[in-house]
Amino acid sequence: MGADVVSEDIKTLTRDGKEFDLRCLEKAAACCKLNVIKKSCELVNLSEDDLPCIVQLKKKYFMIITEIRNGECFVTSRKPSIGIWMPLARLGAVYSGTIYRFTEQQETSASKVLMPAWFRTQMNELWPQYMQVLMATVMVNLLTLALPLFTNMVFDKLIPTFATDTLFILGMGMLVVVVFDFVLRWLRTYFVDDACRVIERRSEQFIMGRLIQLKQSELPDSPGRITHAVESFARVKEFLSGTVVLSLLDVPFFILFTLVIALIGGVMALIPVGVAICLVPVTIFSYRRTRRRASELTQANNAKSAFLYEVSSELEAIKALGASGKTQARWRRLVTRSAWASLASKQSNVLLNTLVASASQCVVIGMLVLGVFQIHNGNISPGSLFACIILGSRAVAALMNLAMAVNRLSFSVKALKELNDLLGLAGENDNNDKLNVPAIKGLIEFDKVSYRYDASQPEVLKDINLKIRPGERVAILGASGSGKSTLIRLIQGLVEPTEGNMLMDRHNLEHLNLDQYRSHFAVAPQKPSVFAGTLKSNLMLGQSSLSTERLDEACYGACLDGFVQQCSRGYAHPVLERGENLSGGQRQALSLARALLRRSRIVVLDEPTSAYDNHSESLFCQRLPEILKKDQTLILITHRHNLLQLVDRIIVVSEGRIIADDNRGRVLEELTYRRSEASAV
Repeated sequence: MGADVVSEDIKTLTRDGKEFDLRCLEKAAACCKLNVIKKSCELVNLSEDDLPCIVQLKKKYFMIITEIRNGECFVTSRKPSIGIWMPLARLGAVYSGTIYRFTEQQETSASKVLMPAWFRTQMNELWPQYMQVLMATVMVNLLTLALPLFTNMVFDKLIPTFATDTLFILGMGMLVVVVFDFVLRWLRTYFVDDACRVIERRSEQFIMGRLIQLKQSELPDSPGRITHAVESFARVKEFLSGTVVLSLLDVPFFILFTLVIALIGGVMALIPVGVAICLVPVTIFSYRRTRRRASELTQANNAKSAFLYEVSSELEAIKALGASGKTQARWRRLVTRSAWASLASKQSNVLLNTLVASASQCVVIGMLVLGVFQIHNGNISPGSLFACIILGSRAVAALMNLAMAVNRLSFSVKALKELNDLLGLAGENDNNDKLNVPAIKGLIEFDKVSYRYDASQPEVLKDINLKIRPGERVAILGASGSGKSTLIRLIQGLVEPTEGNMLMDRHNLEHLNLDQYRSHFAVAPQKPSVFAGTLKSNLMLGQSSLSTERLDEACYGACLDGFVQQCSRGYAHPVLERGENLSGGQRQALSLARALLRRSRIVVLDEPTSAYDNHSESLFCQRLPEILKKDQTLILITHRHNLLQLVDRIIVVSEGRIIADDNRGRVLEELTYRRSEASAV
C-alpha cells in the first residue's frame, strides 16, 4: 500500500530521481491514511513490516523497494510499474542508511469527529502562522497586567505622596503599552485570518476535487443535500475566524490572571475561581445540548435546501401544473420546522450566555464585599483591591468569550462531520493501483452483468452477455424503463455491476483509471447539460484548445451551424445558467456538437434528436456519417425509426434482458412481424 502512495505521486516527489520533498510525501500518504516514518537501518535488516519503503541513496538519489528475496531486492524509480531485481550488496554500496517507511494512521473516534485527517493535514501545514498567533497572544495578555499594576501603584504610592513626575512618567509608559497592545492585537488577528484564508482555499479545492471523484452510486439522492453539506463548511470557516480562535486562546490566561490576583490580594482569588467552578458544568451541559440541537437544525436545513433546489429547477413545471399552492404549503411547513429548530438551537446556549454575563457582575460585587473586610483587616490596600477587580473582570471576560466559542464549536463540529461523511464515500480513484488507459481499441464486453439500484429494489438488468466490437454502429432499442440508459452508464463506468464484469479491451473496468478511460468517450446524454458562459465555453467543455474549423465541423454535424450564424456574436453568444435562453432543440444540438468535437474512439448518443424537428433530424442523419471515422464506434439509443439508418446492428432490450441482437434488417423484420401478430390478436 505504501508503494502505491509513492507510485501515484512519484513525479511530484522527485525530479529526475534526485530532489525529494518530504512534505509532498507526507501529503500523499495522508490522503491514503498513512504516516511516514524516517528510519535509519541497514538494508540486510529490512523486514516485511518495512516494505514497501523509499530508500535514500548517496547524492540525494531515491529508490523504492517493494520486495526482498534471497539477498536481492526489487527496486523501482520514476516508473513504479517497471523495476529490476538488484543484489542488496550492490545497492548497499550507494545506500545512505536512511529509509522512509509507511504505517497506517491510528485515529481515535474523537479525533475523527473533531478534525478529520484531510482537514488536519491542511492545518498542520500552517503551524508557523499559529506559532506567531500564540506568541502575540502571550504578549497581549502579559501587557494586560500593566493596567492593574499601574492602578495599584497610583492608589497606593502616587496619590498619598502626590508624586506627579512619577505619575507622568508612568502615564507615558502606559501609552507605549497601549500602542504595543494595539499593534499586537491587530497582528494576531491578521495572522489568524490569513491562516483561515489559506485553509479555506486549500480545503475547498480538496472538497471539490474529492466531490468530483465520488462514485455516482454513492452520492446522496438529493443534489440539494450535497450543496448544503458543502456550504456548511462556512460554519467551519466562521469558527476558524479571528474572533472565535482568539477567544479560545485567551481562555488559558484565566489561570495567569487568577494567580496574579492571589499574589496581590490573597484570598481575593477565590472569587473568580468560584465563578469558574460554577461555569464549567454549565458550559459542558450547554455544549452537549447545542450539539443535539445542531443535528436537528442540520436535518431541517437539508430538507429545506433539497426542496428549494427542486423548486428552482422545475419552477416552470410547477406553474404549468398549477401546483403553486401545494408548493407554498410544503415550503411553509419546511420553513416552520427550520425556524423552530433554529430557535431551539439558539435558546440552548442562552443559559450559558446569560450566566456568564452575570458572572462578571458577581466577580465585581464579590471582590468589593470581600475587599472591604480585607482592607479593614490590613491584608490589602485600596489600590490592590482595584487591581484585583480589574484582573477579575479580565479573567471572567475569557470565560465570556468561551461561551461564544462553545456555541460555534457545536455547529462547526456538526458541519465538519456532515461534510466528512460526504467526502468519506467511496471514490473512483481511492485505489492507487488503477491501470492507465492512454489508448483503447474499443472492444466492449458485458460478462453476465446484472444491476440493481438498491438491494431492496428489483434488478434493472439481468444476466447481460454482450459484445460490441471496435468500429461497429449499434442501436439499442427498448421501451422506457427497459434498462437502455443503464447499459450506457455501465459502459462509461458511472455505475458498477451488481454481478458480473464490465470489460474494455479484455480489462475489467474496476482496474482502470476511469478519468483516462472516459476521455476516450464522446457522450451526448438524453438530458443535455448546459452551463453558464458562452457557446464556445460550453462546446469546449473538457477540451483545452480547438480551431474554429473544428468547431464549425462539429456544429455542422449537430445542425447547430444555423443558430451560430444567426447569433451576432457567434461562438461568443452568452448562455445563461442551465441554458435558460436556449430552446430545447438548441440545448440538444449544443450537447451533440460537444460530443462530436471530441473525436473519441467511442461515440454514445442517447436519444440525440428527441427535441429536433423532422427537417433537422433528416439533416443530422445525412451529416453524421460524413463526420464519423471508420474506427469510431457508434452506440445509439433512440425511439426514432429514422435514425436507425445510421447503424448496422440493433440490440433490443426488454425488462432488463436482451431479447434481440442481430443486423438491422433482420431485427426490423422481426419487430415488424411481432407488431403484426400483436395487432392481429
